[in-house]
Amino acid sequence: MSEPFIIQSAQRTVTSADVIRSLREVGIGSGDTLFVHSSILVFGRPVGLGTKEEFANLFIEAILSVLGPEGTLIVPTFTLSFCTKGVFNSVMSESEVGLLSKVFQRRKDAARTANPIYSVAVAGKDKEYYLTAGTTNCTGKGSILDLIHRRGFVKILLLGLDNPATTQFHYIEEQAGVPYRQMKTFTGLADGRAVAIDVYVRDRKSNPIPEIDLSKFPPFFEQNQLLKKTELGDGKVIVIEEREMYQSLMKLFSENPCYFLKEPYRPHR
Repeated sequence: MSEPFIIQSAQRTVTSADVIRSLREVGIGSGDTLFVHSSILVFGRPVGLGTKEEFANLFIEAILSVLGPEGTLIVPTFTLSFCTKGVFNSVMSESEVGLLSKVFQRRKDAARTANPIYSVAVAGKDKEYYLTAGTTNCTGKGSILDLIHRRGFVKILLLGLDNPATTQFHYIEEQAGVPYRQMKTFTGLADGRAVAIDVYVRDRKSNPIPEIDLSKFPPFFEQNQLLKKTELGDGKVIVIEEREMYQSLMKLFSENPCYFLKEPYRPHR
């Protein structure tokens, strides 16, 4: 008997086995640690399922099955609204970065970090290590992005996203000390306590305000062989080795820290 399909795309039908196959094609295997960014509805229309939450769980289960008991899955549950609203609850505040993220946050096998802006949900072998992520900054020492880099050999998985401009890029910007960003502190209440969170933001006093040119990312990553990709339904599955990305971008920033800007940076005088 053939396996029932779960996605109807413009190109083909997709089964759960196809999802697992695509993960393995880009080099994901047992024991890996994955940091996953996703837009799973890009792959096609869910079929044969009662809810979109069931659809998201099929992807989560596929990933966990490939990682096995020695693997670790990290999913962003970011709440950027803290910067304007100033309120965060690590249990009740819902992720603002997609369906898979919202569903993973609620799973019993996942635990969430407490950063009011850059929280993540984690499941797997190294869960306790990532739960030590700091809450006073987003991309600096002790942040979740710092822990991911320092662990080494972490893979960034993009599901349904075809541009490799990931959140880890901001961590590398801070490590390189790019001139077009500066530190800004956001205050509010997190789990009922007063907090102050440092965020490395664009210099909004400059003219023009620095804007990242996202079109520069795909050719840079392709030319430097920083990603592996395959197709799944109407979308792509992409994997980036975080350590290789870090090394390539740090080298680039040492030569041209403003490479990814749309226009030359003119600091405010």
